[in-house]
Amino acid sequence: MLHRAGQAEESRPFSVIIPTYNRAHCIMSAVNSVLNQTHADFELIVVNDGSTDNTVDLLAAIDDERMRVIHQENRGVSAARNAGLAAARGEWMTFLDSDDEAKAKWLEEIARCIRSIKKAGIVFCGHEVRYFDGNRVKSKIILPKPAGPLFDNAPVKVLAGTFALRKDLLSIAGGYAENLRYSENTELLLRVVTCCLEKRLAIGKIDLPLTIYNKQPFNVRAASPLYYRNTLDAVRYILDKHQDLFRKDPAEHFNYNAVAGVNAARLGLYAEARKLFACNVRIKPLSAKNYMRLFFASVPPLARLVWLKSEGFF
Repeated sequence: MLHRAGQAEESRPFSVIIPTYNRAHCIMSAVNSVLNQTHADFELIVVNDGSTDNTVDLLAAIDDERMRVIHQENRGVSAARNAGLAAARGEWMTFLDSDDEAKAKWLEEIARCIRSIKKAGIVFCGHEVRYFDGNRVKSKIILPKPAGPLFDNAPVKVLAGTFALRKDLLSIAGGYAENLRYSENTELLLRVVTCCLEKRLAIGKIDLPLTIYNKQPFNVRAASPLYYRNTLDAVRYILDKHQDLFRKDPAEHFNYNAVAGVNAARLGLYAEARKLFACNVRIKPLSAKNYMRLFFASVPPLARLVWLKSEGFF
């Protein structure tokens, strides 16, 4: 049950956790979007993950009793979120990335949804994607929808800011896998949704875009081998850890193998790429696109030409 006004200040219904690393150019927009919520009963925990810009000075200038700042050496976004979780006092946990923003009624709508559901465990909401198209800023609204057998067809959104969950449920499922620097929200929610269903807790959805995801332009040529390595390692981990779930969803197994295979090829790991694409031949023997992937992975000069000059996983 949510706390009402006048109850102990050390416990609030919501803990909002923002991890940040060298985001001085945008951290204030993220922080202010939380502090300006219409639902005021929350705590904000900003975890500074070893920033070397002037993030520390900007955060120190904010005078609001609802906000706390935790400083740690750079350990990655998952470790930063876990540090915030360890310090959190709320009953419900939610997250926001430091280059994104929450709309004013974000927490108000989540609180309303929680009150409307008996034994709620997780609540998902939509988001607005803002991106540059040439010199123009364009936007697109994405709302929760059934996410397939991996999530028992629950209306899952995996971006930070699009889900809130009970702290006790998160404690049972476990926090973020700190070795992941890609798809860490997906991996967390695979465990949390499974745990939620096992505990017979309800999953709620809000058909409103309540956060703003500021999508940065992706430049394959500027992406580093570390980016490809982080992606490959994360997908390997998810495929291995959640084998039973992927048996229920061959289509998603195919997609994850494709992501892993292309990033393996980008790193020059062609034998691994061929193995993953060969596995996909067994999953979808009629997929012409996959045969092309397998062919390209067998001819390294073509693989380099195709996958180091495009963002997609063709």
